[in-house]
Amino acid sequence: LMAYTYEDFVAENQYIYLTTNEGVHTFKVFAVCFTKDLSFYINCNNIDVSSVASKAMKMSLFDFGMDVGDSDKIITLSTCTRYYSGLGANQRFIIMGKLISTD
Repeated sequence: LMAYTYEDFVAENQYIYLTTNEGVHTFKVFAVCFTKDLSFYINCNNIDVSSVASKAMKMSLFDFGMDVGDSDKIITLSTCTRYYSGLGANQRFIIMGKLISTD
């Protein structure tokens, strides 16, 4: 996941593919960021999708120029990191994508 900190890698890898029994779900990446605030994307029941997406896009390392609304479905990939030594041990690196198709 950490390769997403490089702009050239992001440009060549804009999609996340999730295969389930129902088919292949294609998500387009709209945010790549570091955070210590887990509350906005973990256990976010009763929080609208657009609020979660908006916060992630504001923190994103890159501007993907995508709109995400409450009717959209999103995926979040998250991993622990110590990329920024000053942030301590509880930081996360997250990548978010918007569902664009299901085959």
